[in-house]
Amino acid sequence: MTVHKLARNSRLITFLLFLAACAPASCASPQFELTEPVLVPTDNLVHGTASFEVLLGSHVYNTAGNLGATFPLGAARSGRFYFYADMLTWIRNPGDSRFEPRRIVYTLEPGYYIQRDDNRYRFFIKHQSFHNSDTFCDDNESYELYGLSYNSLRRPELYVSVGKYVNRCVVDYTWDLVGWATWELAQSDSTTTYFHAWLHIVTENDGPRGRNGFTDYAAELGLRFNSGVMLFARYEFLHDVDRFAGESDHRLIPGITYTW
Repeated sequence: MTVHKLARNSRLITFLLFLAACAPASCASPQFELTEPVLVPTDNLVHGTASFEVLLGSHVYNTAGNLGATFPLGAARSGRFYFYADMLTWIRNPGDSRFEPRRIVYTLEPGYYIQRDDNRYRFFIKHQSFHNSDTFCDDNESYELYGLSYNSLRRPELYVSVGKYVNRCVVDYTWDLVGWATWELAQSDSTTTYFHAWLHIVTENDGPRGRNGFTDYAAELGLRFNSGVMLFARYEFLHDVDRFAGESDHRLIPGITYTW
């Protein structure tokens, strides 16, 4: 990597960290399914995802939009460094023509991964900050999650991770555990039909309502096109969906995602 590229990447990281530090944080649950990097070890291009979801049955939000990008930072020994930045917006749509973004989640994540054949090992530091949109709120929240993950790229594809929360405020999350699996059900020349199951466990020392942790889960059926477009229907159950007050939310989600 040239000195010019290193300087450019350093300026980009500094700018993104500055944006995350400037705004007070608040609200919404950690959404690791929507805030994960796209890691492609075969090139040095920027990859990412953009998605839009309709939250049917939710009593908190109506729609959600997400945009994230993964920046390769170069190779070291047998692995690669990367930097991931993402913005997730929860949106309320009242019963008229108004369109009201209400919650914004910023994710900044430097990391390092090693891929050997179909096995990927990763270390990451995920910073997330939670913000009210266009309103003032005293309940601020941000944290870092120091984590390790393993991803088997065979079929079915499997993923597990464990992480420790640090630099928290408002909530008392301690440990984070994630596991998911994806099965390919059918394939054609241009599409793949898949089923995906996700489990997320968070432990707490002294959480709201006297709990010692919670479990989120999701199941998803989708159609993935070779062009990078994915259509899906997803059912999920999440905790702490509004200001980390212990509120849970069930919803059925039709959505579309584009990955490049």
